[in-house]
Amino acid sequence: MYRFVILFLVMASVAGGLGYFQENRWEASAVERSDRQARLLAREVAQEVGRPVEVNARVIEALAKLVEIQGDLSSNVLQLMVSAQRAPFVPFHP
Repeated sequence: MYRFVILFLVMASVAGGLGYFQENRWEASAVERSDRQARLLAREVAQEVGRPVEVNARVIEALAKLVEIQGDLSSNVLQLMVSAQRAPFVPFHP
């Protein structure tokens, strides 16, 4: 009878120990997975924010080239150039 009790206690402690270690591994895996997902999300957000900034920089560079080619810095000419440059990007014109 005592042998069964001792055997049961040994088996229960081994199973409990293995369960504890497995739970710790699952928890570490879940943390690692959530960290990886957070990094991917941060990268996607950075790319989405960067795209419009890059497009706007290209538009400004194109406008600068037009001003350089025109060679005239009078305000009337610059206003016409800026209006022409912005026209495709403004959805509703007055």
